[in-house]
Amino acid sequence: MADTGLSPREGEGPETTGPSRSDPLDSFLRRAGATIIEHDGVLVAEDFGSVAGEVALGQRAVGVADRSELAKWQLSGRPEQLDSMVGLFTGARREPAVAVHAAGGWWCTLAPDRLLVIAEPRERAGMSNRLNAASDIGVSEVSARYTAIAVVGPRAGVLLRAAGMPGSDPVPDELRSLEVGGHPAHVLSEGPESFLVLVGEADAVPTWEALLEVGHALGVGLVGRQALERLAISARTRARQGY
Repeated sequence: MADTGLSPREGEGPETTGPSRSDPLDSFLRRAGATIIEHDGVLVAEDFGSVAGEVALGQRAVGVADRSELAKWQLSGRPEQLDSMVGLFTGARREPAVAVHAAGGWWCTLAPDRLLVIAEPRERAGMSNRLNAASDIGVSEVSARYTAIAVVGPRAGVLLRAAGMPGSDPVPDELRSLEVGGHPAHVLSEGPESFLVLVGEADAVPTWEALLEVGHALGVGLVGRQALERLAISARTRARQGY
């Protein structure tokens, strides 16, 4: 996968702070009506006024949600070292443009010698301990350098293609690069109607604005953590039932 410029600059040391939201993004979300609360030890956009309405939006059209609370690490090392590490922790084989969901997180191959690991806040301490125990592999927490934006709903793929995602419909566990409004991003396909857009912290607000502008004709709207969680539960239930 091509380098999209989202990686920490050469020579920078490990990130010492946990998941956070930049002041401009925090102001943007609050102006949009977000209720900000603490959940799992981090601040999240809990809702935008109507959880039921946000769930309905995610079921019929497309919703966009802040996932800044996700913990993120970049790993660097020889390709064979990273291959071995992913195999040890996940039991899976590392492949280009493929993300592995296992062992408490997403293991995303950015390049043969670079890996991005993403985990929920509740998994942060355990994942950090596992990663930092690995020998001869560079580990930097980059939570504050990446902003994560969830795009969910039956029109999510349409929105991302309109925003610049190349190729055909993405398949689950696929990782792609694109530009949203001229800003480089990675897109992780979590499922048929669920995607995670990763952008540099400085590009967070412009990327949000670009997604909302492009998605206006598709009925895009903002959804909070509660609605996102309910939509995820509903998606898992449908998958188990074969829908």
